[in-house]
Amino acid sequence: MAFENSNDWKEFLQLESEETPAAPFVVKRIVKRDGSIEKYDRWKIASAIGRAVAAVQGMEDKELTERLTEKTEDKLREFMAGRHPNSAPAVEEIQDIVEMVMMESVPKIAKAYILYRAQHEALRDSQKMLLN
Repeated sequence: MAFENSNDWKEFLQLESEETPAAPFVVKRIVKRDGSIEKYDRWKIASAIGRAVAAVQGMEDKELTERLTEKTEDKLREFMAGRHPNSAPAVEEIQDIVEMVMMESVPKIAKAYILYRAQHEALRDSQKMLLN
């Protein structure tokens, strides 16, 4: 089979042609801290954001939580667009993106989220020491 141009190759390999924009990246899986793979769960991101919002504001703010969650998912898709389609983001990468989104939108809440992450990292480290 002869190929006249690069689009013929792309069609044969079922890749996007140059004229067709690529579909947005969809996160399906994540890599947990222990290296295991887990199904992507939007609720976990929204829950973490919601807890940070409530901790600072003293009450839930569902609209703010949803807006920050959507921005986080947009940034995550941008981040993953440059990677292999079968790759999965690590939990820490997602948390870094949440931090970045919060720093851009709600710095006071971002600070609380960053401190919470640091405390939990210290807790995980101390638990590892006890188990070793």
